[in-house]
Amino acid sequence: MIKKIVLICSVITLSTAIRAQQIKVPVGTKFQLLSTVNTTVNVSSMGQDMEITSSGKIVQEFAVNTISANGYSLLFSVKKISGGTSIMGQEQNFDSDDSTTRNLPGMDQVINMLNKQEEIKVENGTMIGEIKSLKNIPGISNTNSADNFTKLFLSIPESEIKEGSRWADSTVNENIHSVNQYTITHITAEQVEIDVISDSKISNTVSQGGIDVKTDMKGQTKSTRTYNLSKRILVSEKSTSEMTGTAEANGMSTPMNIKVIGSSLVK
Repeated sequence: MIKKIVLICSVITLSTAIRAQQIKVPVGTKFQLLSTVNTTVNVSSMGQDMEITSSGKIVQEFAVNTISANGYSLLFSVKKISGGTSIMGQEQNFDSDDSTTRNLPGMDQVINMLNKQEEIKVENGTMIGEIKSLKNIPGISNTNSADNFTKLFLSIPESEIKEGSRWADSTVNENIHSVNQYTITHITAEQVEIDVISDSKISNTVSQGGIDVKTDMKGQTKSTRTYNLSKRILVSEKSTSEMTGTAEANGMSTPMNIKVIGSSLVK
């Protein structure tokens, strides 16, 4: 049970949506998103309290494929995933580039999703469809796909880009309900800084080793995003999430608290 929770909580990134306007970068623009996540999970199982720490890094590659009046499409692929977990003095690390760790349990799903190019379509601030290569990957599916990709571009009207501007929206699908509040806090000649507060509920079920693990979590994420002012593309993001809830498998429910510190950089 604990190993399943480790897999699920290795990478958690809450998704947010942004109102749609035409993006500023031209078709053919290519960039990479480098994301790092450090997670601490406290669980109580069979009278024993445990702390599980994990880290993850993922390199994703994008290319702007099409641009329309109400949306755009991107070509997307995962280039590399690495990380590790520590529980009760035992550590396990993995790296998709390292042949010695490619045969670890669960790594076959990670290896199979690498370098598979897919098209992401965004219309009116919402992604259409799903990313098949991320489906059923613990901690990535459902929490790091869907509307999460819309944060890559600052897609609000020109008139609203001023210090103090505020707006809100919500992200709703079968796994996530999130209410997001945005505030532009600082503008320079080159960049725009936005604070985002997201109150979220996540309900998700993944299958690992023939066992279904259902998680129900709720909590808040605070993020600061910096965008290039002229291109309206994300430069960096820092976020902190704190969530509480349960993980259930084989009829056993395990309470847990999760803290996630993440950062992203566009290159």
